[in-house]
Amino acid sequence: KKKKERNGEEEGKREKEKKKEKRRREKRKRKKKRKKEKKEKKKERRRRKERKLLLFIEKEKIIMAEKNDLSSAYRRLKSPNAKTRDRALKLLKEIKAKKSQKSK
Repeated sequence: KKKKERNGEEEGKREKEKKKEKRRREKRKRKKKRKKEKKEKKKERRRRKERKLLLFIEKEKIIMAEKNDLSSAYRRLKSPNAKTRDRALKLLKEIKAKKSQKSK
């Protein structure tokens, strides 16, 4: 009887140890998962920050005015881009119209 009781106690201890070990493993998994999520959040924040910065830079580029003088217009006429050439022609016509109004 005593041996059986001892065996039963030992088995109970083993079960407890197994449960403890299982809890420890689960705790480690949760910790690892949290660490990974934290890392991902950090990366996402960095990406958002970079995107904001890029958008800000793009806005700054848009805000910067292009030169609207005669030499720049002639230089833009050589551009392979059709829209740029059209803008240059429009600018040249405006400049010529202003000159003709001044001379009158």
